[in-house]
Amino acid sequence: MTIRRLNDSAIRKLRASFISTVAQCVVELAQNSLDALATTIEIHVDMTKFFIQIIDNGTGITPEDMEKIGQRYATSKCHTLEDLAHVTTYGFRGEALATLAEVSALEIISKHPNYYDTYCTILKGGQRLQCGPTRSSRRKKPGTIIIIRDLFFTYPVRRKHLSENGFINELENVKKSVESLALIHPQVTFTLVDASNDSKIVTTKKATTNISTFRQLFGSSLAQNLDSVYAEEDDIKIDGFFSLRGFHTRVYIYD
Repeated sequence: MTIRRLNDSAIRKLRASFISTVAQCVVELAQNSLDALATTIEIHVDMTKFFIQIIDNGTGITPEDMEKIGQRYATSKCHTLEDLAHVTTYGFRGEALATLAEVSALEIISKHPNYYDTYCTILKGGQRLQCGPTRSSRRKKPGTIIIIRDLFFTYPVRRKHLSENGFINELENVKKSVESLALIHPQVTFTLVDASNDSKIVTTKKATTNISTFRQLFGSSLAQNLDSVYAEEDDIKIDGFFSLRGFHTRVYIYD
C-alpha cells in the first residue's frame, strides 16, 4: 500500500506515541526496517552526539511516498479502522517518523526496486527541508538509510536527564533492545555499532531458530541449558524458550 493519512475514525482510536529515549528511537526505526522485510539491519549510535543511523536492505520507499513520509498519521500499513483488526506489522499509526522529525534532523535515503534513482528527504523541527533524487548517497540495491542527527534538540531537559543518567546506561538499553529484536527475528542479521569509537556491540548472523541466535549472543554454555516452549489456541500463539538453569540476576531476561 502507498502512504496515506489515516481516516479520522482510526485516528481517534489510536493512542499517541511518545519517544523519550535513544533506545525507543532505535526500536521504532528497526521495527520499520522489519516491516519493510529487511533481512539485514545495521545500527550506528553515538550517544554523545545524539546520532543514530539505521541501514537496511528492505523494500525501499517510492519517490511518491518520500514526499509524504514524516507526516503525522500518514502510513502505508493501515488506512481505516477496519484495517486495525488485521494489522500484521509493528508500525501502523504513522507517528514514529513524524515524532522524530519534530525532535531531530531526520534524513531518509531510499531506493525502491522499481526506480533507478535513489531519493532523499530531510526534515527538521517538523518541516520538510528537501526532497528529491540524490547523487551523493546513491544506492545500487534497494533499501533505506535513516539518519537521526541532534536528537531531542528541542528538549534540553531530556538531553540533560539522559546525560546525567549516563550515556553508558542508555547504550546498554539500546544493546538490550537490539538483542531482543534479534531473538524475535533470527532470520535477520543485526549489527549494532558504537559510532563514537567504531566498535561492534552486537552482531548476529541469519539463523533458523531463536536458540541459534541466543547462542550467537550469549555463548554455547548458556544455550545448552535452554528448552523451547510452544502453545497455540485460536489466534494466540506463544513461542519461546526458557532456561533450565537459574540465575541470581535478571540480566538474561528478555520480554
